[in-house]
Amino acid sequence: KWSFYELPINAQKGDTIRWEFTTKNNADISFGVNFVPGGGASTPKQEVQAQKRVNSHLETIKGQFVAPSDGTVELKWDNTYSYFTSKQLLYKAELVPVDAALSPPPSPAPKQQSS
Repeated sequence: KWSFYELPINAQKGDTIRWEFTTKNNADISFGVNFVPGGGASTPKQEVQAQKRVNSHLETIKGQFVAPSDGTVELKWDNTYSYFTSKQLLYKAELVPVDAALSPPPSPAPKQQSS
């Protein structure tokens, strides 16, 4: 009730930030994503995904963002509009470094046949 949770993730240029979440208690939540270039507090935030209510109690919400420069990605869940209903938030956030995102997956080992 009347609360929010913000998750800052430091990223380098080209890193991919992925997220997915759901809420319990049969209720939606407001979610938004911002990017702060350079990670400095005086740098203006860039809105990546506008804060809006999502039906995370009906489906898992997923998304991703590629950092255009070094900085901080802020994932924000907001329940301040709800006076009486608290929510349980279950989330997973992942930073995929630019090097890993560009690397091809490993090739499977060659199969050997017996003759």
